[in-house]
Amino acid sequence: AARRRGRAPTAGVRAAMEAGLRGAAGQPPSPSLTTGDLCRLFAFSFGNGVLISSYFIVTLPIECKRINENESAVYLGRFVAVAGLTQLICPIVGLVSDRSTHQWGKRRPFVFYGGVVGILGLAL
Repeated sequence: AARRRGRAPTAGVRAAMEAGLRGAAGQPPSPSLTTGDLCRLFAFSFGNGVLISSYFIVTLPIECKRINENESAVYLGRFVAVAGLTQLICPIVGLVSDRSTHQWGKRRPFVFYGGVVGILGLAL
């Protein structure tokens, strides 16, 4: 974070960074999350993953039958294909943003314009 636009960190910034890495009295920094905190976090993530993955297994086939009972498999295939294509967006945008030399920085233009596209998508 200190090396933006080719500038080297100042001596004060360097000292603060080194002090933050060492912790108090030269000791290694203590973890900010306890084991219980991590277990709760992972339990939430696991539950959230189960809910999201059940969408493709349970909800999507039911909704495809509701849309068109005779061609529900075709609709299911189309929805899964669109979902698969959307999974390619993040790595591609990440690659492009890593190589970005925009005056706003590497990430800000993508966050801004991605937000605009997201808002427009919600409005439709």
